Amino acid sequence: MLILWGSNARETHPIYFHHVLRGVHRGMRLFAIDPRRTSSAQWAHVWLGLDVGTDIALANAVGREIIEQGLHNKEFIARATSGFDEYRESVWPWTLEKAEEVTTVPAALIRQLAHEYARAERAQICWTLGITEHHNAVDNVFALINLALLTGHVGRYGSGLNPLRGQNNVQGGGDMGAIPNKLPGGQEVEDAGRREKFEAAWKTQIPPKRGWHLSQMFEAMERGDLTALYIIGENPLQSEADQTRARHLLEGLDFMVVQDILMTRTAEMADVVLPAAASWCESEGTVTSSERRVQRVRKAMNPPGEARDDIDILCALARRLGRDWGTPSAEQLWDELRSLSPWHYGMTYRRLEELKGIQWPCPDENHPGEVFLHARLWKNPIEGARAPFNVVVHDPPVDTLTPEYPIRLTTGRRLDSFNTGVQSNQYRSPLRRGESLDLHPEDLENLGLSEGEVVKVTSRRGSIEVPVRSDDTLRPGLAFMTLHFPDDVATNILTIDATDPKSGTAEFKATAIRVEKIGSRAGERPRDEKHQTPVSSPVGAMSGPEARAPGSRSVSASAAGRPGRPVNGQDAER
Repeated sequence: MLILWGSNARETHPIYFHHVLRGVHRGMRLFAIDPRRTSSAQWAHVWLGLDVGTDIALANAVGREIIEQGLHNKEFIARATSGFDEYRESVWPWTLEKAEEVTTVPAALIRQLAHEYARAERAQICWTLGITEHHNAVDNVFALINLALLTGHVGRYGSGLNPLRGQNNVQGGGDMGAIPNKLPGGQEVEDAGRREKFEAAWKTQIPPKRGWHLSQMFEAMERGDLTALYIIGENPLQSEADQTRARHLLEGLDFMVVQDILMTRTAEMADVVLPAAASWCESEGTVTSSERRVQRVRKAMNPPGEARDDIDILCALARRLGRDWGTPSAEQLWDELRSLSPWHYGMTYRRLEELKGIQWPCPDENHPGEVFLHARLWKNPIEGARAPFNVVVHDPPVDTLTPEYPIRLTTGRRLDSFNTGVQSNQYRSPLRRGESLDLHPEDLENLGLSEGEVVKVTSRRGSIEVPVRSDDTLRPGLAFMTLHFPDDVATNILTIDATDPKSGTAEFKATAIRVEKIGSRAGERPRDEKHQTPVSSPVGAMSGPEARAPGSRSVSASAAGRPGRPVNGQDAER
C-alpha cells in the first residue's frame, strides 16, 4: 500500500511515478490525499480531498480509529517507541465525525484509510510540499510519523516514510551541511565533540551556535543585522513568499553576490555575478537522491565563456580572502568529506562507480550501504533511542478566509515547468500553456467569468492580473496557480510569508484571495510588472465596495464557503 499525502508525483516526480504505476498494475493499493483531484489522484484507488491545512486533523482521526479498533501494533509500540499514552490522549477527541466536519473528507473514507493502512502487510507514506509548505510544516510531518509508529510501518523493507525531494540533490545538499544546524553527515553543529574533528581538519574555528535558515535571514535583513548576501543557485526574488517584501529587503542590502548558471532576476540585482558551470554536465561530483543513494556525476563538456566550476570559483575567492585551498579535485574534496562523515566513509569514487551508487549510511569500504533505515527498532532489545510519538494539534492556515477574501488559493507545479521557470522557460514545450488562475466551473459561473478572461486577484499583500481557466479537478472555493512564470504573473505577490518556526518554510499552500472581473481577454493582458501591485495596508486596502471598479464581482462567502466534495472518494476511471 502507498499513501501519497500532499504529493502530485505524476507531475512533480514523473520518473518516480512510473514506479508507482508499476506497483498499481501489480496490485498495490494507492491512496491519494490532496485538496485537488490531481493527475496522481486520478490513478488512486481512493482519493481523500481534504480542505487545505487540515492534514493534522485527518492524521489524528486516522490514528484514533486505528487505536479504537485495536489495529495498532501493541508489541512494536511497547518495545520501540515512547510517548504513546500522551499521543492516544491527544487524538481521542478526533472522532470520524469531527474529522469529516473539519476536513470535509467523508467519515467512511477516513475509516477505510485507517483500516487498510493498519492491516497492510507493507505500507509507505510519501509526501512533498503539500505537507511542508505550511506554517506548521514540521507538525504535519510528525503527524504522519505518528501513524507509521502506531502501525509498525517503519524500519522494514517496503514500509516506511519518504519525503520526495522537491529539487535535484536537495538531499545531497543537506547531507553536505547546507543546513544551519548541521555539519556534513547530519552531525549537530552545537555538539562540541562533533565540531572538534571538523575544526582540526579545516584548521579553523566553527561558530558553536546554529545559523539562520532562509526565513530567518530575511528577518535579519529587516532588522539590519544582515547586510551582505552570497547566493549560490537560488532565485529568492521570485521564489520567496510575499515577493514585494522580498524585493524590498534584497534592495536594501549593502552588497550582494550571485553565483548561478543563468542571469536570474535576483542576479540582475546583484553587485557581483559569478557565472557558474552547469553541475549536471560541466562538473565532476556526486548527487544524492531521495532514497539516500549517492551517485557519481561526470563532466561531459567544458562550461561556456567565462563560466567556471563552483569549486574553482570558491577556491579562487578563498585565495582572494587570504586562504589558499589549492586546486583540489572533486574526488579529493569527496575523500575529505568521507573522512569526516560516518555516513559516507565507505563510499570511494571507485565503489560508487562499481556499485552504481550506494545508500548511506555506509560506514566502511566493505559495507554495501543501507537499503532502508531504522531496522534497529525491530531488534530485541532495540539499538539506540526509542522512536518518540509527538503530540500535534490542528492549526488552520494563518491567512484566514473571510467574506472579503473568500477563496483559498493553493500553489504547486506542473509537469512541463520547474520552480520559477529560470531554466525551463529557456525552451519551448508542447505542454506549456502559461500561467492561469484555475477555478472550479461553479466559481466561474458565480463570478460571471469565461475561459481565458483576465481577472484581478487580490490577497492581503497585493494584486495581480491573470487569465482564468476552468478546472473541474478543483472543488468550489479552491483555486490553483503555479510559480513558473513570474515575469508574466508574479504569483508570489499574493502568497503569505507566515513561516514554520521549526523549519522556516513559508505557507505557500494556503492564501486567502478574492477574484474580481475587469473585462479583458487573455490576449489583451498587460505583461509588465507595473500591473502586479502590492497592497499597502495588510488587511484593509483594495477591499470593500469603494475599492472595486463599477460592475466588478467577487465570490461571496456563501458561494465560496466550504469547498464541496464533488468527486471525493473512490475513483472508478483510473
